[in-house]
Amino acid sequence: MTVDELRMSGKVTLTVAEVARILDLDERTVRRACSDGQLPCIHVGRRLLIPREKLLLLVSAAA
Repeated sequence: MTVDELRMSGKVTLTVAEVARILDLDERTVRRACSDGQLPCIHVGRRLLIPREKLLLLVSAAA
C-alpha cells in the first residue's frame, strides 16, 4: 500500500506490518515508535493498531 492508496482507503486503522510497508521501516521500528509515543497507536489486547487519519497527518506534516 502506498500513501496515495492509504488516502483513498476506507480503513480506520492499520496494522504494524501495513505501516512498516508504507513507511519502508522494519516492524520493530514501528512498534518502538508506538511505545515511545512518536507514533499514535491503539492497544487492543496484544495488538497495536495505528489510526489511519493520524498517520496521514504525520506523513503530510513531514512532506
